[in-house]
Amino acid sequence: MSKQTHAPFRAALLFLALLVSAALFAVVSSAQTAELETGSLTVSAQITDPTASPVTVTVTVKADSAFLEAHPDDTLYLFACQPGADTSSLSGQTPAGNAKIKGETVFRVQDTGKTGDPLYAQYVVALGNGSQYQTLCDGIYVTNPESVAANTAPRTSAPSLKGLTVSGELLGDAERLGISHAVLPIVLDDYLIYDYSDYSMTVGGYTTFFNADRIASLDAEIATLRANGVRILFRFLLDGSTKSTSMPSSHLYDPKAADGAYLWGVSVTTEEGYA
Repeated sequence: MSKQTHAPFRAALLFLALLVSAALFAVVSSAQTAELETGSLTVSAQITDPTASPVTVTVTVKADSAFLEAHPDDTLYLFACQPGADTSSLSGQTPAGNAKIKGETVFRVQDTGKTGDPLYAQYVVALGNGSQYQTLCDGIYVTNPESVAANTAPRTSAPSLKGLTVSGELLGDAERLGISHAVLPIVLDDYLIYDYSDYSMTVGGYTTFFNADRIASLDAEIATLRANGVRILFRFLLDGSTKSTSMPSSHLYDPKAADGAYLWGVSVTTEEGYA
């Protein structure tokens, strides 16, 4: 952040910057089993020692007897790809590690500062010879990122289940109704800009500038709700106004998204959407 802000505003920007990662972790399964013509592999990725520094991700690959018999002398390669990247072809990418195939193969990936954060990487296992690779499974992600979370405060309980989707003109009504939960719709087309502004955030080498006026308005809404003890959830949307432009938010649309919709969700299918 390039400007000092109070806690509710910092929370708003953090949600904007880490949106896709949060959505990603919500659907992660504990392990993935790939059924292949020559046998099966079970692949998992997790943090086994939350106290280690730098963060170390352990990727475990378990091969059944049929796979071992079919590939007695082959080498497994592990790739740490960008979230959302197409992993059907690994040409031109550098493996994070390699090892001869055995019943259980363990790779450990550390944050070197030269590549993407291993906590958010998409891990892919492949057969190969050092220059050509055959992908063996879909990308998997770390299943326990919360183990290294900086904020471990317990979630507080709300006074009631009463809640509303709230926008600026409805704040007064929400206060009078005494809601405990509020959903704030955030149309990202209105917030992300190219031009320099007082508000920016750099994540993964990308600097994003935010519309200062819209952020100030959002800040005021958050402050009002927080002052009334309301628990806030954010709903991130796109309204189509930048879909076919060169604006930063245009990269958040799914390339296959149809025209003519009233609202769009954020793409989780492309590398650009994550970046």
